[in-house]
Amino acid sequence: MRVMDRFSLKGQVSVITGGARGLGKAMAYALAQVGSNIVIADLQLDQAQQTADEIQENEGVMTKPYFEGNEGMVKQWMELTPMRRPGNPEELGGLAVYLASDASSYVTGGVHTIDGGYTIW
Repeated sequence: MRVMDRFSLKGQVSVITGGARGLGKAMAYALAQVGSNIVIADLQLDQAQQTADEIQENEGVMTKPYFEGNEGMVKQWMELTPMRRPGNPEELGGLAVYLASDASSYVTGGVHTIDGGYTIW
């Protein structure tokens, strides 16, 4: 088996909570790009449907209908984060694909901290 084949999620279904935009949308795209069908479970049906249609058109996946974030909480968190910014959605896709694929089949646990340095304080 080729290394890249171990990342394939063809025939799998990934449920992305809050997948209509932001980090969830980036995860949905990353997982779709390696063949997973995508179900977007989201409170904002219109946004979820738009994202689902976009992903289906570009990647060929399934979907289901966001949770409006609390901007005050995000601002406070950014003040406590050394990088002083939220993560970019694309910065998380690789880890999601790795953990969902056979490439991580020998991984039995772990903590993958992706928080812009928030936990170093």
